[in-house]
Amino acid sequence: MIKAFIIAQPKAGTTHMTFSLRRYFNGEYGSVNLWANRGIEVQDIHPATMLELINSHTDFIVKPHLQATPNNINALQHFNIRPIIMTRNIFDSVISMRDHFDKDVNEGTTGMVPMPLGFPFYHDSYRALSPQERIDYIIDYIAPWLIMFQYGWQRYQGECLRIDYDSFMKNKRRTFAHTIQFLEGRQHAISKKRIQASLKHEDIRYNSVISGRGLRELNAAQQARIIEMQNRLSRV
Repeated sequence: MIKAFIIAQPKAGTTHMTFSLRRYFNGEYGSVNLWANRGIEVQDIHPATMLELINSHTDFIVKPHLQATPNNINALQHFNIRPIIMTRNIFDSVISMRDHFDKDVNEGTTGMVPMPLGFPFYHDSYRALSPQERIDYIIDYIAPWLIMFQYGWQRYQGECLRIDYDSFMKNKRRTFAHTIQFLEGRQHAISKKRIQASLKHEDIRYNSVISGRGLRELNAAQQARIIEMQNRLSRV
């Protein structure tokens, strides 16, 4: 069965939440995208794949990067899924995505690599950009996707749990306990030792928990461009 369905904005603490829930429920990571984990991730739920997980005797934790398309919303409603929607400040998200791309480049990867959001990423072209041009690249190609992700799920009317990255990182244990209560459908005491054990991972690289980096590292023109995108895309 699908134990937890995390609608994941990239770089919003979703990997930490996913692995913590896997440990807490002794579950497995599952995918509801047809081609996920094969180098390509399409952006819609594949109903047959989702049904296979639902009917399984294994507890699955899934965290797809999904836009709030009619297909995805209909699938959530059809299968009675109560999602966890995890988001992050758009300015900090841009800087975190820059760090993500820089890490790929620094590891010496070459050629084109399909990104989780469906964008082709050319390492050689990106490597040639200056630090400010790299941020502009993220703003041009990735920020619109992130803005539409946030705007679409803000409009979602179904039952869900919304988690903000900064709130999660400031108090992981309280947020995690609240998430468990949401998933189990009841308010109840949860062992602090079990929560702490679930949240502790030594084999996963997490984002730097530094709030407000976007306002410090983005220049005035870059901030204004993102705000203009938000204003324009929110009218779509």
